[in-house]
Amino acid sequence: MLSVYAGLLITSLQTPNISPLMPAIQGQKQGQIQDQKAQTAALLTVGTDAPDFTVSNWAGGDIKLSSSKGKIVVLTFWSTTVPASSTGLADTEKLAKSTKEQGVDFVQVDTWDDKSSYETYMNANISAYPTLMFGMDPSPKDDMNIAKGQYKVTDLPTTYVIDKDGKVAAAFSGFQQGDTRLQDALQKLGVTIG
Repeated sequence: MLSVYAGLLITSLQTPNISPLMPAIQGQKQGQIQDQKAQTAALLTVGTDAPDFTVSNWAGGDIKLSSSKGKIVVLTFWSTTVPASSTGLADTEKLAKSTKEQGVDFVQVDTWDDKSSYETYMNANISAYPTLMFGMDPSPKDDMNIAKGQYKVTDLPTTYVIDKDGKVAAAFSGFQQGDTRLQDALQKLGVTIG
């Protein structure tokens, strides 16, 4: 009798019934989606002039947003300490390579990190992202930095797509594998995704 009981116990431990938990799991995922939508709603609206800024380019010189007028710009605010930011960089690099000849600049602005963390990350990882431009917000932890003060960023990563006239064409927060919002926004601007 004991061995049957033990066998049943082991069987139930090996294949637990999680169906009672599914509504909570699905609700949590739905909550994350709603949070991303709320954070996206607080960003600069489509048609708004993208505020100009200048950051030091990791590769040397400066990145000045207005220097890209006449090009489409994918501007992403990110941090070395936010896993979704780092995960998204690999997908962004692939997209940048495939659209390189179409006049699209990809600018990554690190924000909310200290300079030492940023430099350590870049020294270890820059070779994986040869097509992306990297800069660091000069006041990363200040409430009036580029991300918060000019672009209303509350979550990282946050991406803006800026059209050739320097206006916001799309804005969204967060990143998950399989996310196509960036590709969709670029296609609306006539960019061929290959």
